[in-house]
Amino acid sequence: MAQERGTAGYGDSEPLYTIGVVSRLLACEQSTLRRYESAGLVTPSRTEGNTRLYSNENIETLRTVHRLIDGEKLNARGARMVMSMQREIDELKARIEELEERLRELQEGSS
Repeated sequence: MAQERGTAGYGDSEPLYTIGVVSRLLACEQSTLRRYESAGLVTPSRTEGNTRLYSNENIETLRTVHRLIDGEKLNARGARMVMSMQREIDELKARIEELEERLRELQEGSS
């Protein structure tokens, strides 16, 4: 049985869930998940037998994709663009935090 998010021994990127489990978790058809993969919106891992295995990160991505496509009525290209911009924003925020911390250190060192 798959572990819940945050349990010991499994990171968010660890492939744990089959397409059937993810389909039930997200209340969507397996064909929808395959379509999202074909559109390049998510890339699950594969076992040697070619079974898709999804990680917690994949599931969070799929939740976002599902919201953008079904809720916001974007197409796959639009969803990909929004997700790309969000990743860029997150990276920029992290860089700002690093620079603010460095500035604080420099200000404390000159006091």
